[in-house]
Amino acid sequence: MVLDGVLVDARYRRLGLGRRLVTALVTGMREAGIDDAAAIAEGSGTDLLRACGFEIEARRPAALRLGHRGKRCFS
Repeated sequence: MVLDGVLVDARYRRLGLGRRLVTALVTGMREAGIDDAAAIAEGSGTDLLRACGFEIEARRPAALRLGHRGKRCFS
């Protein structure tokens, strides 16, 4: 199962919509016998997932760059 994102328009943030969507997803997963999920998030997305019960893992991917910011390495 892949959830590509939970996007809530800035005008409607702080109403709990994102949290309700993720909670519904987790409930549906558990009903289907899926009890483990991994997520990648940044910024407020991290806060949202933590509020829904996700925990930060010690092992996680990191974005790395060699060279100048904004300049692409490959064309």
